[in-house]
Amino acid sequence: MNISTQEIDVMFKKNAKERYIYFVKKIADWECVWALGDDSGYITTEDDDGKLSLPLWPAKEYAQKCTINEWKNLAVKEIPLDELLDDLLPELIEDDVDVVAFMSPDENGLPTLSAANVLKDLLAECEKYE
Repeated sequence: MNISTQEIDVMFKKNAKERYIYFVKKIADWECVWALGDDSGYITTEDDDGKLSLPLWPAKEYAQKCTINEWKNLAVKEIPLDELLDDLLPELIEDDVDVVAFMSPDENGLPTLSAANVLKDLLAECEKYE
């Protein structure tokens, strides 16, 4: 799964809803998702009210584009689909942490999604592959 520079540029210019649809389809298709992190775990964002969110990307190339500024020293980490569905998203739901799906490098104040909605959408998409 190699993403061309042209596809990266095109997808980052799409609106959040279009990117989310792509995000769900690609994760189900490629059976993995990508996060940024270090030895202590995954990086999260925090909104003005202190609400935490976990940024996730559908491919390594998109996540790498976001390793800038305060995230420039973070590693891109692959999360297998089964780990995402069985462990990570349920943990996020339990801890009341949202998901930022497919952030672009120049976005601020992103809309977040509940981990429960992301889990529901991914399970629905994965059913199409059975």
